[in-house]
Amino acid sequence: MQNSLLVIKYSSSGQYDLPFGDPISNESAQCTAHRHTWEQTGFNVEVDQLLGVSQSGMMLFSCGLSSGFTSDDGPLEPPSWANSNIQQIEFISPFDTRYDVWQQPDNLIMYRDGFVAVGDD
Repeated sequence: MQNSLLVIKYSSSGQYDLPFGDPISNESAQCTAHRHTWEQTGFNVEVDQLLGVSQSGMMLFSCGLSSGFTSDDGPLEPPSWANSNIQQIEFISPFDTRYDVWQQPDNLIMYRDGFVAVGDD
């Protein structure tokens, strides 16, 4: 979604993270991003350009949301099939957050850089 970042919030920690996970078999990184976003949020996204790679190897992609949601629609409940540790889904700006609200705080600079790069398109 333009001008916002789709994040999940964990009930155990109350912290944000991006939908992500491990690939299955010979799945491409783009397919992994698409699948995990669907599984964790219920949103169908179009995975676009690679924006960055974290030190742990997590890839950050620009994605387009193919439903009619806006950043005003939220927070939202996760789909019934999602991991029970996912409390809610939100649309945020990474610049409106601090390091301590992220499950992986070392990635915040990459999220912000990617957010700015997408805004330049």
